[in-house]
Amino acid sequence: MPSSSAAEELLRQGLDLNDIKEILERGFDCARSKRKAGTLEKCIIVGDWLRKAVVIEKALSVTSLHLFFVRKLLNKIYVSV
Repeated sequence: MPSSSAAEELLRQGLDLNDIKEILERGFDCARSKRKAGTLEKCIIVGDWLRKAVVIEKALSVTSLHLFFVRKLLNKIYVSV
């Protein structure tokens, strides 16, 4: 289940959970540091944007989803507001 901010961001970007599925299946590992067991961080580049999905598996088969959209400019990455 997406976090409330991830769900809002999906709506703003006109995306749905199928787009997240694509990021998780086709994306590359973009973790900046070692993550806890059960945490998956994948990214995909679409135009000038880096789409990042972070999935955290929790107890009782509950899964949390966090979503980030980052704009890449001049070989540097800036977080979109």
